[in-house]
Formats: sequence, structure tokens, C-alpha cells
Amino acid sequence: MIGIKNIIATAHTAADIYPNLKLVHFIQKHCIRVFTNITLIAEKSFFGNSCMYTQQTKLQKRNHFTIYNALPPYIQIRKDTRNFSTSVTLGVVSRLEKIKGMDLIIPAFEQIKKGYPKIHLLIVGDGSLKEQMQQQAKDSTTNKDITWAGRQEQEQLQTYYDMIDILLIPSRSEGFGLTAIEGMARGCVVVASNAGGLPEIVKDKETGLLHEKENIEDMVKKIHHLLENPQIMERFSMKATKYAKQFIHGQYTLLFNDLYSKIRR
Repeated sequence: MIGIKNIIATAHTAADIYPNLKLVHFIQKHCIRVFTNITLIAEKSFFGNSCMYTQQTKLQKRNHFTIYNALPPYIQIRKDTRNFSTSVTLGVVSRLEKIKGMDLIIPAFEQIKKGYPKIHLLIVGDGSLKEQMQQQAKDSTTNKDITWAGRQEQEQLQTYYDMIDILLIPSRSEGFGLTAIEGMARGCVVVASNAGGLPEIVKDKETGLLHEKENIEDMVKKIHHLLENPQIMERFSMKATKYAKQFIHGQYTLLFNDLYSKIRR
């Protein structure tokens, strides 16, 4: 650290994954000029309080604040309005891992199929739970109504988001929730767990719905509510697309350039 005038660090997740925060606080106090965070809840978990960085933010000797992540260049903001009057497709775009709640997807889909036999499930991604999930599907006789797309290149993801009406994100832990923002940018209606940074990204009953973490029944309840009210889906979709505009890469670049210019003064 000797000879380095300014150091910027970024917390990419919440502090609950670290057994001891004393080292982090020591580094913040003595070494780091600026500590940026991906969500307000992540910042608060490290420092006990949080605030968003804006162009009006004044820097002190030591600083910590939040700058949200940005939409990647391969996802564009949808311009037209989605139509939910036809058959609905549920979907996930995720690593197929327990921390992402993927073991909950097939049991939830099985329950939903009982009331909506024409509904379809699209699974985009790969991971250690794939075989388990496929076995769950075979055991529940829902496999014929599931498309297993596997892992896709990032440049192809926009096409898959456009196939999904209701995007499911039942994570047990989530730092930011980039998948939620990507889906909302394409007009998907997001049903996500209230874990980690997701409640900051998905505005409950405004741009999507939140369910209790690890609660299949609550997730199914929220999905049923959407299926029974397509007009609500249309409203959430329009608001979500509009909301996602604040995460465009230009805004992200503007804030970091502003931060760097202040540090160099």
C-alpha cells in the first residue's frame, strides 16, 4: 500500500459470508479511500449504515457508499409492450445451484401445472443440480412441459428473456440481482425471493413480486396471482421496463467517472 495515494475497493456481496469483519473495518479505516458496494443492504451489512452515491456526494477522508451495477451491453431496454393474453411461460436464467434456489423450481412448477395445464417452463443454465432437477421433473410427470436450454452465451440471453413471461429468482442469497434487472429490461415480470439485494432491485407489487425465501407455497401463491390477473402482469412489465432504464451503462459510467474525478482533485 506504500506509495499509493488512493485505493478504491468494492464489496460484491453482503458481509454475511465473512466470519469476521474486523479485518474489513481495519482496511477501511487505514487503507481504503473509497469502499463502493453493489446494494444498500450490502453496504449496511459491512458498515452499519448506507447511502447512494450521486454527483452531489462530497468525499471525506474515508468513504463508503453504494453504486448499483449496470445492465450489460448485450441487454437492450425493450421498446414495445409485452402481451400476456396468450399461454404463459415461466423461466429461470441461472446457475442451477442450491444457493440460487433451483431445487425449489420443479416442485413449484408441479403445483402450478395442476391449475394451469398449458403453462410451460424454460430453464436456461447449467450446474450441479441439473440431474436432480431433471429427476424431479420425471418423477412429477412435468418433463414434457419443460425446455432445458442449457448454458447459453451472454449474447444469446436477450432472446431467451424474450421467451419468458414470468422470471423466477428464488435465491437463498443474492448480492445484486443482475438477472432481475436483465429480465425487467426485456419486460419480464419477476417473482423473486426477498433475499439479499433482490428487494432493492424488485419493487414488490410495483415492478414484480417478492416471496419468502425458501417458501415454495408463497412462491406458488405469487405466481398464481399473476396468472389470474394478466392486467397486473402488463402493468408490472411496463413499470419494470421503465425502472430498468436507470441501470443503463451510461449512468453507471457517469457516476464512476465523477467519483474518480473527485478523488484525483
